[in-house]
Amino acid sequence: MAKIEDVDKNFIMDGNDEGLYYVSGLSEPIRITGLAWREVNGNLHRLRADMLAHVNNGLRELSPHTAGVQASFRTNSKRVSVKAQNGWNYRMQHMAINGSSGIDVYLGSGTRKKYFKTVFAGVGEDHFGAVLSLDGREYELTLNFPLYSGIDDLQIGLEPGASLKPPRPHRVEKPVVFYGSSITQGACASRPGLAYFNALSRWLDFAPMNFGFSGSALGEEYVAAFLAELDMAAFVMDYDYNAPDAAFLENTHEPFFRVIRQANPDLPVLFVSMPNRPGSDPECRARKEIILKTYRNALARGDRRVWFVDGSKLWGRGEREREFCTGDGLHPNDMGFYGMAKGIYPTLKEMLNVL
Repeated sequence: MAKIEDVDKNFIMDGNDEGLYYVSGLSEPIRITGLAWREVNGNLHRLRADMLAHVNNGLRELSPHTAGVQASFRTNSKRVSVKAQNGWNYRMQHMAINGSSGIDVYLGSGTRKKYFKTVFAGVGEDHFGAVLSLDGREYELTLNFPLYSGIDDLQIGLEPGASLKPPRPHRVEKPVVFYGSSITQGACASRPGLAYFNALSRWLDFAPMNFGFSGSALGEEYVAAFLAELDMAAFVMDYDYNAPDAAFLENTHEPFFRVIRQANPDLPVLFVSMPNRPGSDPECRARKEIILKTYRNALARGDRRVWFVDGSKLWGRGEREREFCTGDGLHPNDMGFYGMAKGIYPTLKEMLNVL
């Protein structure tokens, strides 16, 4: 059987890296964000190595996945090669391989980043790459790493004599931390840049730090204690999809928040309820009331650094709208993630005090 590239030339990725020299994409002046404990771990895993003995099996399995990790740099090279070695791949029937294992490339700085190209990950391949063709002007490039696989190595190829500079600082100096489920991790975006946390990071110019773990973010207080140590601009808490039932959520939600709040008295915290059920759904209503209880209790204690977003409104109110927002009845597709990002954006902008 012929490859699709033989039938349709539009599927061919630029591949001529002749004459380019390579530098590590994981060292300065290239900036790597989204990893709280990279220097301690010596790798691109999201959890600190000494945490693994304390967390559940799902968190250990998913820690190497690079959801939320970004690499940024500036160059005037007319050709830029991106080569990656990836591992811990999850091949999912309901998620595009470019989302689970590919790398998205955006051009521009600040809130003006624009999608340029995806470096495709081949099925069954642990090495992949592409050569990007530019025009010789200086550009800032941001690479969004895979959502459901890990990166062991990244190499950036440039033309001899081309500049390589660090990116411009983020408008929001500290990262925004997201804790939640498979939806938070990015299932099932067609490419990494379309997951809602990555979209928000572009629109508000911050570095995301993703602690979304498929089926495994269970609101454990010892996990909250680890996350509470982080120096962050805001904390987004939307793990209720992983709670087996409303009773489990009620037993974990406020205690988890209280651990974060005790260590960070002035930290802006956002509670988000599930988007994948309509507001009329009894289970959705029950869970939302539990989250609202945490929110209202905080307000009653005089806490004015908490916000709430009703997830049932993020995909529209009618079934005609909502059916376009998911690929499997549970996880957002790109339209679903756009609805989440658009709906959360005004609240997170207020929290971060971004003008």
